[in-house]
Amino acid sequence: MIENNPMPTEFFPQNYTILVVEDSAVQAELMRRALHGAGYKVVIAKNGDEGLEQAKNVKPSIILSDVNMPVIDGYQFCKALRKETSLKTIPVILVTMLSDPNDVLKGIQAGADAYLTKPYNIPALLTWIHNLLTRTDPHATDDEDRETEVLIDGEPCRVRVGSQRMMSLLLSIYENAVQQNRELQKSQEALKDLNATLEQRVFEQTAAIRDSAARLQALIEHASDAVIVVGEDGLISFAGPSIERICGFKAEGTVGKSFLELTHPDDRPRVESILVSLAKNPHKFQSFEQRVRHIDGHWITIETNASNALFDVAVGGYVLNLRDISARKEAEKDIHKLSMAISQSPDSICITDTLGRIEYANDAFCASSGIEMNALFGMNFRELNNNKFSDQAFADIWSALELGHVWRGELHVQSHDDSKIVYDTVFAPIRQADAVISNYVSVQKDISAQHAMKLEIEHHHLLLEELVKIRTAELVDAQEHAEEANRSKSEFLA
Repeated sequence: MIENNPMPTEFFPQNYTILVVEDSAVQAELMRRALHGAGYKVVIAKNGDEGLEQAKNVKPSIILSDVNMPVIDGYQFCKALRKETSLKTIPVILVTMLSDPNDVLKGIQAGADAYLTKPYNIPALLTWIHNLLTRTDPHATDDEDRETEVLIDGEPCRVRVGSQRMMSLLLSIYENAVQQNRELQKSQEALKDLNATLEQRVFEQTAAIRDSAARLQALIEHASDAVIVVGEDGLISFAGPSIERICGFKAEGTVGKSFLELTHPDDRPRVESILVSLAKNPHKFQSFEQRVRHIDGHWITIETNASNALFDVAVGGYVLNLRDISARKEAEKDIHKLSMAISQSPDSICITDTLGRIEYANDAFCASSGIEMNALFGMNFRELNNNKFSDQAFADIWSALELGHVWRGELHVQSHDDSKIVYDTVFAPIRQADAVISNYVSVQKDISAQHAMKLEIEHHHLLLEELVKIRTAELVDAQEHAEEANRSKSEFLA
């Protein structure tokens, strides 16, 4: 490192002009900003020819020149400066990569005062500029040139250069080397720290991957659904342990089997078509139902969720998630039967929420009310039967329901066609598994005919009773007349 000269009190950067010869507009602008920020005046030239013209016109205090430039390079530019009497004492700093020892020789022969390596260090650049501008003898670069023999790459070379310029140039090269060595050491330390960090991350990520793989394996082993992988050839290449619980086949015994052969013959064309469709759409996901043969020979209903992972080298097949829904399908059949029975029941059935809003009504209820289901939905049962049920009847019904009791009785209502209907009615709460009441159900059986017959029978019964009374009175009266006649006869004979 060269020793920095103390900055004299009369040194003002704004009094100095620096010529920057640089063909790269970006590099020239970066250099200009750095120098301008330090207080110097800056002139830019795009190549060596323009640099010579600017040097003649401006007479800069110092010149910074790139080496690799069109027209004439930095070495030729420096040589041209040294041939100009008015310019030959201007200090020149060459900006280069210094990747070849011959670059040093070229710089010496060209008459450069210092080297600045790319990427350059701004503080070091400003220091060199300051030192070259403030050296004791401003004409020291004009000392007598002496011929000297030096070794470059082991080969002797003779150069002619002044001692001051040689010393300055060698010191700049040394300082650049020291600076680069420091940066290399920093880079090595940073690389060492980075390697340590990477090793730790690799260790942590490896452990995380290992834990993730173990967790995934545990999930596959304990999952209620079975996971299998079917290759493009239709053969099972992987099967999770849950396949045994669903189909009865052991996982290792399933591998290598044809998936379609396990599928019900009636379902095979559809399943095969789905897999072909998945092959054409790498990211497609599809859910479908199929029947699969159990190991004991019976068929079970499976819900299959399939995705295409043929493109994934770690999988290389269709990933199928199998879920046994046989029990659910049977339950659905039972529910469907019950639903059909309720829907087609001749009795009027209605289900409401706990506020009395209708959520379901069967065909018979819709027919008796004269309103379609889509219009009934959400209607309050009380509003539907306004002026048809007595207030007391509703009060009794709702009191029983709110207490969780069943209400049973006859309701006399007026239908939508103004006819009188008598219903044998049951209102009951519907409880969930936790015994909480969620709905109310009403079942109304039309007993109008039976009620009319009952009334008619009662009427006939009353008529018969009246006839019996009349006949009895007539018999009593006839008997009294007979007895009176007998008494008269007895008195006459006597």
